[in-house]
Amino acid sequence: MLCSNAWPQELLTRKDGETLRSFCSRILPEATEFAHPPLQLKIGPVADNIVVFYRHTEEGNENFTGWVLMPDRSHGGSYRKYTLPPMFEVPKTFTIDIKAVFGAGVRNNPDRNLVVLYEYHHNGRPQDSGYASYVFQWTGNDFQVRKKLWEALAGVRTAAAVRHKLRTLP
Repeated sequence: MLCSNAWPQELLTRKDGETLRSFCSRILPEATEFAHPPLQLKIGPVADNIVVFYRHTEEGNENFTGWVLMPDRSHGGSYRKYTLPPMFEVPKTFTIDIKAVFGAGVRNNPDRNLVVLYEYHHNGRPQDSGYASYVFQWTGNDFQVRKKLWEALAGVRTAAAVRHKLRTLP
């Protein structure tokens, strides 16, 4: 099952000489902070995508929101912003800590999916803690969550183990 994202794309321009972190800090919404340092990855068929994860600081909600900024070759130094589908976890219910963000192939498919490995703790219920991974697939128009992969990766604790499981899924 794929969960779709239908948010419109926005064109963002990186200033000459602007560092990755400065650029991403400049475009973050007010009252937010990085949930993970921004980074550049090859995902889907495109290299040099910028991946940004942030969370709101005033709401007590630790769920992250994500963007993928894809280079727009027709506008030098510009990126098309794609908002990733929201997390499944109920807001304000979990403490979320992103452990790794990377691109990975699934089975023998050469296109790399965006993978976000995170640790969660259910607030007030320490026995309800664990690891999970969101896998976002580029469709050619947007990113979609691969929910069956999210389910298959429940409990996998390291990026190496997630990569291995994605390569060896039936």
